[in-house]
Amino acid sequence: MPPRLPRPSSVWGCSIGRHLLLLLAGLALALGLTGCSEIPKANANIAFMGDSITAFWWLPKTNLGIYGDTAGEMLARFPTEVLGHGYKAVVILAGTNDVRVPTQPIDVYAPQAAANIAKMASMADGAGIQVILCKIPPIEGELGRVETLNALIETLAQQQNYKLVDYYAPMVGHANYFRDGEHPNDAGYFVMQSALTKVIPLNY
Repeated sequence: MPPRLPRPSSVWGCSIGRHLLLLLAGLALALGLTGCSEIPKANANIAFMGDSITAFWWLPKTNLGIYGDTAGEMLARFPTEVLGHGYKAVVILAGTNDVRVPTQPIDVYAPQAAANIAKMASMADGAGIQVILCKIPPIEGELGRVETLNALIETLAQQQNYKLVDYYAPMVGHANYFRDGEHPNDAGYFVMQSALTKVIPLNY
């Protein structure tokens, strides 16, 4: 529904004022906003499971991101936080903390993280919830580890016919998209939003 234009006051009664109001309303519609001060939000039917990268993001209305969570920790809370709530889709962004502080060799922790992601996806799929897996964004100094896990996530999506969002490719090599080499800044989150909406609409 288009934003309601305020009633012109004596100040805005001239044609210039009306034209400016129409211009602002058009801009709001073009951006998908309901008002000039609002920002886009995904439909509450889409659950976003993740860590701090999800937790700090303004986009999810149903934000299930918890700072520091590994894929295994997300798996532990997945049944109670995602299943049985009527969600139509779940966006799973997991693995950053598995990569960032690995306690085991790469050939061990990456498959374990991917296996935990696979279990979450399987539970959601079995409950009739659309699964959207995500390649994790780049982490400064850990690109090789990130790429290893992302390859496993991509393979899982292909094998199980899950939707896949690639946050890695449009962000790698762009330090200006991050606050600290790991967490996106506003520009980075807009890049992520663009990648996501190529796979699933925000009003899904």
